[in-house]
Amino acid sequence: FPSHDITRNRRINKEGELPIGIRYDKERDRFIAVVKDSSRKTSSGDSVQISKHFLVKKYGYKEALRLAIQARKELLEYIENKNGVIYSDFHKIIDNNS
Repeated sequence: FPSHDITRNRRINKEGELPIGIRYDKERDRFIAVVKDSSRKTSSGDSVQISKHFLVKKYGYKEALRLAIQARKELLEYIENKNGVIYSDFHKIIDNNS
């Protein structure tokens, strides 16, 4: 089972891996869009994770995946605007004030 850091940095490939920040929860049959907000910390010091879930049963497989991808883009935009930073394709933070 891959670590979270490896999972979030995956790219789509021919074998059907999911885009960065998108996970499939087989047990609950849903796609999950995930973003970490480095400006907020948990009690253990980790970045707070923000996520949105889309049930395959409700939307169908392709639509649930599409909605999760769109939600992740929106979550990234929200965090970028809130924190004044830009995330690159490889999750490196680029300071807007530089």
